[in-house]
Amino acid sequence: MAKKKRKKDSLGKCMILIGSITVLNLMGISYGYWNGGLQMIASLSTGKMDLEVIPRNDQITLTPGSTGSLSYEIVDYSTIPVKFGEYEVMASEGIYVDYNDGNVLVEVPKDQDPGDYSFEIELKYYQAND
Repeated sequence: MAKKKRKKDSLGKCMILIGSITVLNLMGISYGYWNGGLQMIASLSTGKMDLEVIPRNDQITLTPGSTGSLSYEIVDYSTIPVKFGEYEVMASEGIYVDYNDGNVLVEVPKDQDPGDYSFEIELKYYQAND
């Protein structure tokens, strides 16, 4: 007879445990519904690309048949890593302009008439995704 009493006691404890879990679960769901659900607060911060070109010499005088070089330094104040990508040269007709790692090479052919010539170089830098 003692064995039957233990079985009834353990069945009662199990029912109390399952009932408690169910009640607590229902209370949590009810509170979430009453509270308006889930609220998420987040912030996002982006970096900036900030480069400064510092010319060492910004004007040169060349005669027909000569070459010259303009040099500059690029200072990186960016908060993200950047890398050099490519360049594009837009020059007056009659002069040759090329770019080489911080130096702009300018050549005036021998048969070119004297005058003022201009050029622009667009240096393209990109975010380094290493």
